Amino acid sequence: MNIALLPFDTTTDEKQASDAAATEAASARQALLETIRTAASILITILVLFSMWRGFRRQAKAWKAGRKPVTVNVDIAELEEAQQAAGELLAAEDKKEEKEEEEEEETITPQETLKQLQKTRALEGQRLLVREEVSDFIDQRPDEVAQLLRRWLNEEE
Repeated sequence: MNIALLPFDTTTDEKQASDAAATEAASARQALLETIRTAASILITILVLFSMWRGFRRQAKAWKAGRKPVTVNVDIAELEEAQQAAGELLAAEDKKEEKEEEEEEETITPQETLKQLQKTRALEGQRLLVREEVSDFIDQRPDEVAQLLRRWLNEEE
């Protein structure tokens, strides 16, 4: 009878150890992500509360200084007439463009494409200017805008 020494097979133990390490690393990453999400939520909440506090503080200072909110008398009928006129102009312009497109041949030259692109860019530029003006008005007179919106909502009811 011969007795021989055989080495132990440790591949299973090594695999379990590497799996445990991978699981620990994944749980650590998950915990870190959860901490980041929580911190971001808290930071956003703090920023919102700070901006609200700052706005209230400005209003209180203005009130103490004797500046009272400015009321703006806006004739809703005039605004609606202007809106209706603008809508009619846009509709007429759309109809005109549709007629022009129908009259054109199917082949479009590069010059015509360039002209259409320039018109589109000009319209987009005008829209951006109007949006910027409205945004500036809102930034400069937020109380008046709020009153105007409240009136519109009350009139709809």
